[in-house]
Amino acid sequence: KQRNIPCQLLIRPHLDQLTRNTSRYKDHHVHQGIAADVSRLYHIPIDYRVPQIPGLDFNYEMLDKESLVIVLHGLKDPMNLGALLRSAYYFGVNSVVVSGERTDLSAVVSKASSGAMEAIKIYAVRNT
Repeated sequence: KQRNIPCQLLIRPHLDQLTRNTSRYKDHHVHQGIAADVSRLYHIPIDYRVPQIPGLDFNYEMLDKESLVIVLHGLKDPMNLGALLRSAYYFGVNSVVVSGERTDLSAVVSKASSGAMEAIKIYAVRNT
């Protein structure tokens, strides 16, 4: 409320129903008494030959001796990606670059990463 973020107080059965409606294909609904409606995260596209999105160009100068970047190729399992992001964040990784076939940045990845997915910049190289 201090940051002008709309909040709504719900009783437990209403929160259960709200989370059940948004993920109706799951049998197990875990919300621990809180839920947020957030926008989806996407990889930041990079290509060493063609800038793709103005303002989101990959800064190669950040690859100095103080930066730690992990490059992942062909990682398709969202739980594995989440676990890698969680560990990478713990060890001080600044950015992750993924290439080849890869998983989307989904709620499964976010949950497995314990929120690290939101704290690390994740770039993607096209499959060409």
